[in-house]
Amino acid sequence: MAVMDPTGGLRDIRSLNTAYAPIPRDPECQDEDWNTQSHRGALPLPVMSQKVSYTKQKALHRSRLVFRIISLVASGTALGSFGDVVWSYMKTRDARSHHGNEKIWPDDIAHFSCVYMMISAAVITFVVDFGWFVASIKPEVRQLQGNMLKAICGAVEAVCLALMITGVAFLEKAQRDKKEKWLGWVCEAKTLHSDEASKVDFPFLCGEVKAARVAMYMTLAVQVILVLTVIIDFFYRPGYSKFVLSKEYRMRQPWEKFLNLFRRQK
Repeated sequence: MAVMDPTGGLRDIRSLNTAYAPIPRDPECQDEDWNTQSHRGALPLPVMSQKVSYTKQKALHRSRLVFRIISLVASGTALGSFGDVVWSYMKTRDARSHHGNEKIWPDDIAHFSCVYMMISAAVITFVVDFGWFVASIKPEVRQLQGNMLKAICGAVEAVCLALMITGVAFLEKAQRDKKEKWLGWVCEAKTLHSDEASKVDFPFLCGEVKAARVAMYMTLAVQVILVLTVIIDFFYRPGYSKFVLSKEYRMRQPWEKFLNLFRRQK
């Protein structure tokens, strides 16, 4: 297909994409200068793009995934330890000693509501961490792309944090109560019933109670860190690098002529 050229004549339309833009010739310029200017005028405009630095964001996303795995392991440890202690108590609470036919477990063990609250907090935190860990396979979930996803993640993490604070508070309440006993009594009974290992392994149950307590505190600390990472990710904006153009598109600065004098002398 041919079109009318403004300078006269017909031109093929396919040649317009590769045709150089004509620049009117300055009569004072020499031929070499005019050829150079016409060649520069024919070049396409530079692409004004900026490179975004995502290094800090990648470190934030990966660290959040690592802390989530730590929280998953810690909450699972607390859940398994407390669950095994409660299960052992329910199964052997009517067991009697061979010496005097007395009950191994005392009748005044209380604070079961505190234990159930700790188990509930560990269960919910474990399920939430496992769900986010599986969903983190997708990059948009791992990076929390979009304010809606960040708000949902922040709300869920805040709920888990509140539950863990409540669970730790109930744990300390049961631990410091001197009037009533709770399942932490197994640490006192491990020396009283050393010959009853065939029915109840009190040293092992004491180790589980201590491990569950440490795991609860660790889960609480990691949940605080996870909430902070979501807040930082919500307000953080990656920095942009400056425009980088080639020398032929850069504007000459006034001091370049002065510097060129020393460059020529070298």
